[in-house]
Amino acid sequence: MIMMDSNGVMSMKMQKSVPAPAQQEVIFKPGGLHVMLFNLKQDLKVGDTITLTLNFKEVGDVVIDVPVREP
Repeated sequence: MIMMDSNGVMSMKMQKSVPAPAQQEVIFKPGGLHVMLFNLKQDLKVGDTITLTLNFKEVGDVVIDVPVREP
């Protein structure tokens, strides 16, 4: 979640989960909801593809391939 304080300073707050209602789309993008990766074992380069596992309460794990691109 991105927030702005009274001085106009932007900050982010980690969310442990994101509501994803059935049959609806949740869009992740720079400046909005996004995934931030920590403690990577190698650097990511534009053009690479990484595999992520998303965990959903009702359907379990979903594995997706995600292209690395410029923000």
